[in-house]
Parts: sequence; C-alpha cells; structure tokens
Amino acid sequence: MAATVPRATSLAKVGDGATVATAWTEGAAYWTDLAQRPILFWDTMRGRGNEYVERVRAGSPPVLTFKYEAVLDARRITGETMYTSTPA
Repeated sequence: MAATVPRATSLAKVGDGATVATAWTEGAAYWTDLAQRPILFWDTMRGRGNEYVERVRAGSPPVLTFKYEAVLDARRITGETMYTSTPA
C-alpha cells in the first residue's frame, strides 16, 4: 500500500506561494488555449469554405493573374529543349 505524503511535504516540493500561483496561471493559460484552438480552427474552415463557395459562384476564375511578357519562344530554338509545346 502506498504511503500518504503529508500536505506540508507536498507543498514544500512545489515551492512557495509564488510557484503555486504560477502553476495556476500557467494551468489557466493552458485550458484557455485548449478551448480556443478548436474554435479558431473551425472559424478558419468556415472562412475558407465561404471563399470557396464565392469562387465557384464566380465561375472559378484563375487564382493568380498577372501581366507577363514573353521573353523567348522555345518553339524557335534549335536543338534540344527541356520543354516542348508540340508533341515530338
């Protein structure tokens, strides 16, 4: 059978009142974080879902659109190239 540790001894291992207060503060912060994480996760999922629905309703436009300038047309390069636009 396990021996019971007197309350004074167990508190002495923890430390003074400041250490106990720190433990309560850290515990409260942990439980607050534990409660907030799923809420923030599902709020993010809701926001992403709303953006997806808006995008689908808009006809799924391209995500990235920017102006560009063709510097070189690889179809006119002689020799082997890494990419080709027509089947070989």
